[in-house]
Amino acid sequence: MQERKNIQLRYKAQLLLKKESALYMYQNEQMRSKEEKVDSTVYYTYWKGEEVCTTWRDVKQRRMEQCRHAKK
Repeated sequence: MQERKNIQLRYKAQLLLKKESALYMYQNEQMRSKEEKVDSTVYYTYWKGEEVCTTWRDVKQRRMEQCRHAKK
């Protein structure tokens, strides 16, 4: 059951990364760090050069990170 929940958390993180990179690439938004709460999970989104990354805590409270390359 925990593995399914972790997969859902990873999927939501991927959606946030897609949204943030699309804002940067297509709508000329600035690279910014932000904190977003989705279904009681807090996702921190930040930039590392041309990569947008997000971190969150999984079911066992381990820190997880996922990044996506975003280029104009």
